[in-house]
Amino acid sequence: MLKHLLEAWRIRSLPRVATIATMPTRIETFARVVARLLPQVDRMFVFLDGFEATPGFLLDDRKITVLRSQEVGELHSTGRFLALRVLEAPSVVLVVDDDIKYPRNYVARMVRRLAAASGKAVIGVHGGIFKPPYESYVTDGTQYHFSSELKEDTRADALGAGTSAFLSEVMDFDVRQWVGYDHSDLQLALEAKRRSVPLICIKRRKKWLRPLAEDQADSLWLKTQRDPTKKRALMRALMSEAIAQLEPAPSQRPDARARDHSV
Repeated sequence: MLKHLLEAWRIRSLPRVATIATMPTRIETFARVVARLLPQVDRMFVFLDGFEATPGFLLDDRKITVLRSQEVGELHSTGRFLALRVLEAPSVVLVVDDDIKYPRNYVARMVRRLAAASGKAVIGVHGGIFKPPYESYVTDGTQYHFSSELKEDTRADALGAGTSAFLSEVMDFDVRQWVGYDHSDLQLALEAKRRSVPLICIKRRKKWLRPLAEDQADSLWLKTQRDPTKKRALMRALMSEAIAQLEPAPSQRPDARARDHSV
């Protein structure tokens, strides 16, 4: 009990670091997210994807560190995870999106929830579970949308990266090793799986988080609905153990029965 309390206190005292990626088409909602979250954190990393110049409002605060795609590569939304490679000390990392209205108590509450788990989890507000037959990323599952109510903390197979939080010392991966850069949610889930770190979608009231915009032309979700092939492969890799349990034992397979009968 004392060990848990000491660890919770340590987590609450760690630097709070928000990290976000954006593109020129999202500048309006992005600016609103920065204005809301910057007062809540000790530091903010911003990955600018395809900007010709850094927006002036990002140059006015020493807490903001800007990384540009022209300098570090076209990582798109996953560029925000580069923050993990430049943090000097253990921190609470809050990965955020550029089109969500976060409440004024967002960071404080996420830190409290992470501390309650002793930092041994990735927590989030948006997430879901996948269901058999694990064939479609779009339809084979149940989603807990960030704007909906969730009455209890719930284990998830994947979390929306833009509402996630974790300790940098627990999730110490290098995003540059990922294959493909449009699948943050599943790649984050796979990183957690490799470390045996559970994913928890936290309880909250309805509309604690709300969208600032929806169904934008550059939406990754719309892109996935049009072509879910790559996400299907990642989802099946994530759920490989569950998929293996669905497969018949060797002696029950049709080809095996045929061989037995011929003998």
